[in-house]
Amino acid sequence: MGTLSGTMQGIVDTAEEEGREMTDEEVETFDATEKEYQQKKKELSRYERLVEQEEFKNTPPTDKEKLLGVDVKVTKDELETEGAMAKNTLRMFNSLIRGNSGELNDAVGKLAKGGHYGKQAAEATQRAAGDYYSTVVSADGGTLLPTVVQGEIDTIANEYGVIRSIARTFNHVVGTLKRGAATGTLPASAVAEGGTISAQMRAFSAISLNPQKWAVIVPWTYESDLELARQILSDVNREIAESFAKAEDDAAFNGDGSGTYNSITGLLSNGNVGELTLAATNVSFTDITPDNLVLARNEVPSTLRKTGAYVFHPDMEAIFLTKKDTNGNYIFDYQTQGSVPTLKGRPVYYTESLPGLDSDAAGTSFGIYGDFRYWIMALGQGMTAEQLNQGVITDADTGADINLSTQDLRAIKFREFFDADTNFGSAFMKFTTATS
Repeated sequence: MGTLSGTMQGIVDTAEEEGREMTDEEVETFDATEKEYQQKKKELSRYERLVEQEEFKNTPPTDKEKLLGVDVKVTKDELETEGAMAKNTLRMFNSLIRGNSGELNDAVGKLAKGGHYGKQAAEATQRAAGDYYSTVVSADGGTLLPTVVQGEIDTIANEYGVIRSIARTFNHVVGTLKRGAATGTLPASAVAEGGTISAQMRAFSAISLNPQKWAVIVPWTYESDLELARQILSDVNREIAESFAKAEDDAAFNGDGSGTYNSITGLLSNGNVGELTLAATNVSFTDITPDNLVLARNEVPSTLRKTGAYVFHPDMEAIFLTKKDTNGNYIFDYQTQGSVPTLKGRPVYYTESLPGLDSDAAGTSFGIYGDFRYWIMALGQGMTAEQLNQGVITDADTGADINLSTQDLRAIKFREFFDADTNFGSAFMKFTTATS
């Protein structure tokens, strides 16, 4: 085959074509070739770290192939285009919201293969080789053994957002989207001969939605870019997708109409949303009862009581699962079959945007029930990303300036456009603890 990898593949192919296991001699040849192959990769890794970046960029591809002992051909394909990055980033975001792990892994894999975190020749060659190495340099300039970077980043995953999956959404890129609503019935009544026909007004209203920008910038070091590129890509994109999902949830439930929420007024601040206050002295979230869950449905129109869903903070699930009566019997009708659990026969969703037990207090709204078809979301152009390697950005935690160029940092800027509102606030109600 003319290459080390070709030699190994040829040995395997021959045995498979002849329908047999590899002979002892073939196994010995395979192992020896693989050992030489691995050594070649280590030599290339050390070489890449010792030469200047620009010098290595100008090295002819054929010389790189000789160093590695395999055919290294990294060319720009459809996965490396900016359009592919935007498409697969949006796919990853939507699959996170839907809980589709298969589509999520496929999107993340394509983003990694696209190599959107840099096109340096060193990184391209390492990506073609299939792994990443970092050569540790001692204080006196000596080169130590290369160390393999682990193929994942350990993290504690947060709860993903839920509002997009249960709301009514519209794709709308430019201008204002108006969504109408109507209330009031038009009853027919008996009319005597010559009598007067009664009239009743039907009330019409509308909301206007104009998707506004939400954005975040994530920086990291150049060294991390070289050594952790694939892991950074996976981790950052997952976290950003969660971040935008949480921003949508936060606006849907906690929006106060201010610039902080791009003028979105959430359900907890909407004056038309109904309310069930727990009985006197029930000042804790844990005081909620099964009766409260049922009576809450009377706070929404009768036609919507059987189509509603509950939304609480994830902390509440343990309350629903474990609360017992004085005889030790579980009191909540909490069913966990399927992907979405149910409370008293209706779906229950969880989001960290609603108050958890660390915010437990008297007079606090902590849960929602309603028909989320009446929470309307207008989605803009989808989530897009742009790589940065120069300019000054602001650290959100400290307020300090971060100069990407002088500090040799890399960053990605993510954007998303959305707006949301309800054209029928009375389709929802909120659970609130007693004040005393």
